[in-house]
Amino acid sequence: MGIHMPEMNGTDATKEIRSTNVGKRVPIVGLTAEAFSNRHAEFREAGMVDVLTKPFTEQQLVNTIAANSPIDPRKVARHTERPPVSATKLDTHGEKAIGEDLGVLVAPVASTSIDY
Repeated sequence: MGIHMPEMNGTDATKEIRSTNVGKRVPIVGLTAEAFSNRHAEFREAGMVDVLTKPFTEQQLVNTIAANSPIDPRKVARHTERPPVSATKLDTHGEKAIGEDLGVLVAPVASTSIDY
């Protein structure tokens, strides 16, 4: 979850998600350039399970997802029937995405059904 987004910031969006039945169980990881621990604590108080400070490495992202998800992306097969989702296509604000390799991780996780 981006912390500083247009329209609705990540803290408010997280609170909205958490106010729903399904949203109470969905892991939300905040992404921000803010490195102060008191700000990270505020994001966690809003309902985020973890916070990553930008810039972050692909390995940090994978480890954070693994630590906060019922599916460990490091153990998901790297071959899928569906083409991988391109990380560059996920970026809607013109910022440079992490890279194409992320899509290999996103596709199998996104196609897995989980009851939160």
